[in-house]
Amino acid sequence: MIEYQWDGSLLPAPVLRDVLSVAIHQRGKRVRGRCKKGRWLRPLILISGQSGAGKTTLTNALYQGMRMAGVHAQVLRADDWYPGWHGFESGGATLEHMLTGTHQPFRSHGQPLLMSAPLLMSAPRGNCLGHYTWNWDRQLADAVRLLNPLQPLIVEGCAIVTARTAQYADRVIWVEAKQGAACRKERAITRDGEVFRPWWDVWAAYDDTYVREDKPWQYADWRVLT
Repeated sequence: MIEYQWDGSLLPAPVLRDVLSVAIHQRGKRVRGRCKKGRWLRPLILISGQSGAGKTTLTNALYQGMRMAGVHAQVLRADDWYPGWHGFESGGATLEHMLTGTHQPFRSHGQPLLMSAPLLMSAPRGNCLGHYTWNWDRQLADAVRLLNPLQPLIVEGCAIVTARTAQYADRVIWVEAKQGAACRKERAITRDGEVFRPWWDVWAAYDDTYVREDKPWQYADWRVLT
């Protein structure tokens, strides 16, 4: 694992160079034969960390840097498929299902999940993969996002890195806030608005349990400190 400190003001050059080497030259883990083949046929980058760590900011910077280099990647955000505030664990489970086609039952990290939306892989148009999208205002799944498995994919979100999803990734990037939980909370509420404040403790409890029990950082190629 390579550690890199980033203040968000410029493109994260070392990380971007590495991601481009994967996207352009196919220098990923799967190409080197260290991973099973999945449904995704092009480079797959996972960016995870706890809420407010800086995942979205880093993802946007890498996406823009890739576009400047002529690489057009798709960005998939787990926020689009969590089924509500108690749907934290669907981050990894839904991604596993999209990548492998197999459904893994949710493990309990606390309260039961609100299973009002079966967020499973959808492939109504040939070789397209995708997922149901969650409408946070209406609190239900009301659309489908389709993806092209022939284009590089960046997936960003909490709980997306598991032992299983890490096998299918060409790069795993773990993002941490150097100033800890208080800083992350301030960032998250600034980003999402006051609607997040009453739910912070609920989400943070799932988040802390996931990090403590799953130790997702151990799968990372990069640890980015923000």
